[in-house]
Amino acid sequence: MKRRFLIVGTAVTALVIGATIAWAATGPPEIDRVDGGFQLTGTAKMKTCAGEDAPDVYKTYSGSVSGAEVDTSPPPGNSDPAHDHTLAGKLTLSKIKIAINVGAPAGGTPTYRGWLTATATLTNTAGMKLYSGKLTLILQGNADAGQTGVYDARGFLTANTFLPPGTADKEFILTNVEARVDLHALAAVTINGTFGDSNMGNLDWSVDTDLLTCP
Repeated sequence: MKRRFLIVGTAVTALVIGATIAWAATGPPEIDRVDGGFQLTGTAKMKTCAGEDAPDVYKTYSGSVSGAEVDTSPPPGNSDPAHDHTLAGKLTLSKIKIAINVGAPAGGTPTYRGWLTATATLTNTAGMKLYSGKLTLILQGNADAGQTGVYDARGFLTANTFLPPGTADKEFILTNVEARVDLHALAAVTINGTFGDSNMGNLDWSVDTDLLTCP
């Protein structure tokens, strides 16, 4: 049995996913709190197959969703300076890949656990990029929905920012993300979630930062 581990870190030192980051850079650090949420809809295709430990069963999905992202960051103050980048616009999750355990060997119980990866891109009304990076979520079947079709999700987004819009500026959005993923209807997939302190049960600290350290 091959062992492969997918770890979603919640500390900056654990970031191994997403945007291209120059760790050695020094200069005046900037770290601004950011909060927000999103409501996305789209379509997906599904396949079912036996897993490596057959007869366990997996469902895999591919597709894309899009919709509105809102910025609920606090107004500027002594402890919360204004962040540099607009976090409201059209959010698109493209190249979505999902895999979920839905069947176990005889006598076993499916875990209904899985993962989701996607490219997350926020654009303004003119279609110009505001940020773009990799989203990785761990999924778990929602018990209230009978474990199937609806999944609670937690993970991380690491995105390069663009300021002015469309021009990469070597800064980053680093966000813990919580979401509800509904795959019941492949023609109407929904992914709704939050990041930062606009949370679905936990404080998901998130920042707008230059990732610089003191010279």
